Amino acid sequence: MYQPPPYSEATGFTNLWQNIKEILEYLVSSQLHEKIFVIKILFIVISVLFIILIIYFLVKTDFLKWWFLKFLKDFLFPKIVRKKWIASKWKNAKKNLEKGKIESQWKVSVIKGLNIFEEILKEMGYPGKNLMERVTKLNKEDISNFDELLKIVQTCQDFVRDPDYKLSKEEAQDILENFEKTLIDLEVL
Repeated sequence: MYQPPPYSEATGFTNLWQNIKEILEYLVSSQLHEKIFVIKILFIVISVLFIILIIYFLVKTDFLKWWFLKFLKDFLFPKIVRKKWIASKWKNAKKNLEKGKIESQWKVSVIKGLNIFEEILKEMGYPGKNLMERVTKLNKEDISNFDELLKIVQTCQDFVRDPDYKLSKEEAQDILENFEKTLIDLEVL
């Protein structure tokens, strides 16, 4: 006569189900909740503390303002549109230089180019109080004309500070060409 083995699949699944059922009952039991009540309160207090710290630092720093303005700018002016807008401003500065017949017009064109260049560096997140500090933060390996750029920025600062500084049209063209090379290296133009 056939006798089933003492352990059969049916009893194995039943025992497994019983074990799972006991574990689930323990997890929802009041005994466990009483034991971990203090831990729950501790984690709630820590979470509230971290939320307060996050809110405090968001309010004290300009991060929210910066993040919102960056999001808004990226939403309203996608990079392609922004690139075209920068290119048109740049062409306008170069065109003003070509049309200029006197030194003051050349200086105005260079200052326009300088302002465009500084605005782009600010938008790209280069830190610094002035243009020279931002330029020194550029990666020398990424900019093909880094040494020339430093000299040009210094020249621009000189003629902005000194109204008697003599600037030739060739110097002005050289300045704008070097800014343009840098903007191309930065993949802005």
